[in-house]
Amino acid sequence: AAKPKSKAVVVGGGYIGLECTAALLGWDLDVTVVLPGSRPLARLFDTDLASWIETEYTARGAKFLKGESVVELVPSDSGAVGGVRLKSGASISCDLVIVG
Repeated sequence: AAKPKSKAVVVGGGYIGLECTAALLGWDLDVTVVLPGSRPLARLFDTDLASWIETEYTARGAKFLKGESVVELVPSDSGAVGGVRLKSGASISCDLVIVG
């Protein structure tokens, strides 16, 4: 189970990804949302509403990494997830990954 202050990566900035992000923030996790587009919920809302939603999530502690995608889950020494590798080559360490 994820503990408070654990690091989580949510892959996807659509409805399911943001619902999961809200829950993780409520459980006091450090959350990074990785999405390929320029804004969350791009297929559901116009730019103004999507920007407002992003601002609200950011104010609650979410970080958004836009224009990026996860290409690999990186294991920890114990074999559990330890991070993700991004298309750009960068890595993010984490304790939990949710694909939404």
